[in-house]
Amino acid sequence: MKKIALGTSLWGWSVKKKTCHNLLDIFYSNGGRYIDTASNYPINNNEKSRYISEDIISEWLKVNDISDLKVIYKVGSISNKNSPINNLSSKFLIDEHKRIKEKLNKNLKVFMIHWDNRNDSSLIFKTIKTITSFNDCNYGFSGIENVNLYNNEFKKFSVQKPYYLEIKSNISFSNLSHYKPLISDKSKIFSYGISVSGLKVNKHKYRKNSYVNLTKSKDYHDRLMNNNFLKKINKIKKIDKSVKSMYHIGILHSESDAKLYGYIVAPSSLKQMNDIIDFRIKTQSIINQYQYLIKNNNL
Repeated sequence: MKKIALGTSLWGWSVKKKTCHNLLDIFYSNGGRYIDTASNYPINNNEKSRYISEDIISEWLKVNDISDLKVIYKVGSISNKNSPINNLSSKFLIDEHKRIKEKLNKNLKVFMIHWDNRNDSSLIFKTIKTITSFNDCNYGFSGIENVNLYNNEFKKFSVQKPYYLEIKSNISFSNLSHYKPLISDKSKIFSYGISVSGLKVNKHKYRKNSYVNLTKSKDYHDRLMNNNFLKKINKIKKIDKSVKSMYHIGILHSESDAKLYGYIVAPSSLKQMNDIIDFRIKTQSIINQYQYLIKNNNL
């Protein structure tokens, strides 16, 4: 099966610290090791909340004396207002690497560039040079606009370590083709947004503090849940009675994608976490039926 990473974009916002620590307990005890976080999490438009998600992780690590997590740490954005404003200067990256390394110690697995809309190849060169110089972790990229420029500058370096990519990919949308110039045999690709950003089949099932209500427009559900998409969802749900949610469909879809190394899940409750773990086990017995639908163009 694919690797799963525990997403933390709502930690310290709609997901309180105690719940976050309980989620980590369940995730870790079931073999989960990858954690996805960023310096601007949670993205709640409150500058005082910056670094809270990583603080929650750091506290759990210390209390439990953990040294084998694999934290993917995204850096660059200097605001948690869902804005692409960033700082990718060499000095900033070096300072951020040192700061987060002190917090996470051996648990820092990937130092990842986050949100880069620049079109200046010389600046991109400096960024790549800096992150590939860190010997205590791997490096990665997410939210890269000019992937061809990145690829051109990347060729100037002789790097052996695999690098990680985070790419939005789900049953409704995939950004894999955009990143094609950067993908190699050594790339380890994690998909995010696998539940179509928390989309539910029933419009009236959203909680007030759900990801959809907190971050999406009021017409988000109606725009996506058209008749064709509903037909697709219903076909998948008929595979097995255990397929009940967009998260289940997202897991099936991600497990079927040969290009992916793993995918990010972001449960906001212990019930959701346990459901994800249980469904991943069931996926092994029904995935062939899902792949059959894809192969025969029935989706």
